[in-house]
Amino acid sequence: MLVADAMNEAVFKACKVKYGDVAGMLTTTFVARDLEQIRQAMAEDQLNGYFVSYGTLIGQIYINMFPDRVGRLVLDGAIYSRSYRLLAAFGSAGLDNVTDSFHDGFLGECVAAGPDKCALAQPLRPSDPLPTKQDLIDTMQHLLAQLIQRPVPGYINSSGPVIVTYSQLTTLLLMAVQDPFAWGDSATALHDLLLGNATLVSQLLDTWDFDPSLPTSTPADHAQVEMIMLVVCSDQYDSPLPAGYDVETNGELWYLDLWRRMTDQAEIGADRNFLLMLACRHWNSTFDAPKEVYRGDLNHTLSNPVLLIGTTYDPATPLRNSRMLLKEMDDNARLIAHHGYGHLSDDKSSCTNDIIRSYLVNGTVPEQPEMPCFADQKPYSHT
Repeated sequence: MLVADAMNEAVFKACKVKYGDVAGMLTTTFVARDLEQIRQAMAEDQLNGYFVSYGTLIGQIYINMFPDRVGRLVLDGAIYSRSYRLLAAFGSAGLDNVTDSFHDGFLGECVAAGPDKCALAQPLRPSDPLPTKQDLIDTMQHLLAQLIQRPVPGYINSSGPVIVTYSQLTTLLLMAVQDPFAWGDSATALHDLLLGNATLVSQLLDTWDFDPSLPTSTPADHAQVEMIMLVVCSDQYDSPLPAGYDVETNGELWYLDLWRRMTDQAEIGADRNFLLMLACRHWNSTFDAPKEVYRGDLNHTLSNPVLLIGTTYDPATPLRNSRMLLKEMDDNARLIAHHGYGHLSDDKSSCTNDIIRSYLVNGTVPEQPEMPCFADQKPYSHT
């Protein structure tokens, strides 16, 4: 944590020196204003579009700042923007769904699919019985505990030696639960790792992307992460530290306690999400208050109802976000409760797709406030 914390401070100071007060104009509210400028430039009477994940935060702010310009808008994997005004909510608000998605989905559906379709459902030794879901949960816990003590060495031809660390594997698992179409490959890589073969996991983890044929001025991938930090931290700038924590140290102890709470709640993904939030410890001590953030209500009367989509096992934006947003928006929104796995509604459902298509093409709004839809297939049958 100390190295990451120092690097975050250095990044923010560098941004301050190089760009001055530009950081104060990177809030989601400014993105919503940019979106309105795009609508005007396109000479469109209303804004129509499909917003996903963080984009749903842009969408919520836009529709409440420009309620008479709302056309047919879909918010898939909705964030509840009130929650994301709070300190560190961006990285911690959906962690409970990560564990459920991993245990019930990635592991539980693997057992249900059987060893022919999911490698992790195969016994590690020929004499062992087929594992249960709890067996796989215990096995994965044991593997993570081993990685804390010592990373596992690996090798791939493209870039040579690789080590599989605890943080890398938990991040890999977090990415895996977001995409049920890739569960088969991820399960095979983990099964090989448990058998002592780290090749497939090493390939998934390999991040060496230097290409000598590219000019040295090619933007680095870390620039995207820095932009995420600047936007997220400015959006929550006025959320105070809870009572009892030291403001003079920018809440150093509070962030350590947060890391502990996140790890206890959802070991998978806690490290990655925490490191995104840790940067915010230095935002207020580096920059002035942002020029504008939206702190209004989410219940403005809109020119057209918005279609919300929340997925039951979404590990990033749980269904409850959409339900809280629907409750506040009332008749200005309808909700598809998409019963499936992964981030967003990508776990294909003909029911969900038909409602979206009818809404976007014909403007048909579901009569009921919340409509249930179910994925057409079970995971591990995609491969």
